Amino acid sequence: MKKQILMAAALAAGATGTVAACSDSIVEGGLPLTVSITADRTVAEVGDSVVYSAEATGTNLVGLALDFGDGAVDSTAASGAVRAGITRAHAYGAAGTYVAKATAVDVQGLVVEITDSVSVQIVESGG
Repeated sequence: MKKQILMAAALAAGATGTVAACSDSIVEGGLPLTVSITADRTVAEVGDSVVYSAEATGTNLVGLALDFGDGAVDSTAASGAVRAGITRAHAYGAAGTYVAKATAVDVQGLVVEITDSVSVQIVESGG
């Protein structure tokens, strides 16, 4: 089983309402294995939801995982599809900076992982 991990740097400004995004890919036969992740904002208050979308394309995808950076992970099986996606709202329970990442895997064992891709700052509410 061949495993390659690719990392991409953050593409996020820090303003509320800014969409943060990142993507990367590898090619080995068939379609290129790609993965991307976006967040609907980069600053939120504790308890408010941040909506993440992760998408993968490739030949014979096995699955796509979305790690919210606080220990919570969501995933979807792709069952040989050429495209898979996850869109989830996630609320953080404590103030801090969280780094979300997306990981795609295909049947050849290729892995594309976007790390340090979307950084979200959770702040205490203004009360």
